[in-house]
Amino acid sequence: MAYVKKTYRDLEVVRGTTLVVPSVSIGNVPQLATDLLIHNLAFERIAHLKDTYLYPFASPVDYATGTSIDGATTGAGISTALEVFYSAKFNLTLLQQRSPIITTFTDKFIKEIITPFVNDNEFAGVLMLDSGDSGLRESIVQGTVETYTNEDLLSKSIESLKLNDSIKSLRDVEYVNSKYIKNLSGSLGTDWLNVLVIYVYEGENFMEANILAQKVVDKLEIKVEEWVKPVSWKGVYGDKPVPVAMEEGIYG
Repeated sequence: MAYVKKTYRDLEVVRGTTLVVPSVSIGNVPQLATDLLIHNLAFERIAHLKDTYLYPFASPVDYATGTSIDGATTGAGISTALEVFYSAKFNLTLLQQRSPIITTFTDKFIKEIITPFVNDNEFAGVLMLDSGDSGLRESIVQGTVETYTNEDLLSKSIESLKLNDSIKSLRDVEYVNSKYIKNLSGSLGTDWLNVLVIYVYEGENFMEANILAQKVVDKLEIKVEEWVKPVSWKGVYGDKPVPVAMEEGIYG
């Protein structure tokens, strides 16, 4: 398998599972939601995929509060740009992408990495996570999640779209025609493919990540009592309370 860089377990275990795939988009909300899924649904890291077409990335292995460093992963030390996680408990596979696709290499990334990975492993279904700009959708409230199905993504005209909400303008379907989503959905050999799109403004998007993660488990009929946040989230905007007076300093 040319798309695999390193494995910790035989990828045969993911056959027949449901695959969750985040895109790198506004606010990094899909990545943040994926972090929540990794640390709350008993996932273990089982492989690194080749990241040739992604910007270079490496970081320490993340973990959730109250667990060991490897509490949600297998393999010590370093996280890379494209990793595969598996949850035997929930029959799920998750592909975490932590770095954007290098400009002009979207087609190669889809054709040489994602499509063969999905088609070779015969997943029961694929659930993609994405985020859109609330500023471009006047009728959409921030944090709104829309679901697109196979038919929606492959539609050739507005009339044939089958969205949950009524279409108010051409702008409303621009997302459906995005190159990455449309090309990827058209290349996958799966009968069940859904995309969850959350509309946000760029900024501190932890709340939206929780909303999207909750939508995923609702879609998959999984119950999570309370979301445990990974330690890495503490360092994004600092780990001190927001200052209430100027004498405390702007950043606390």
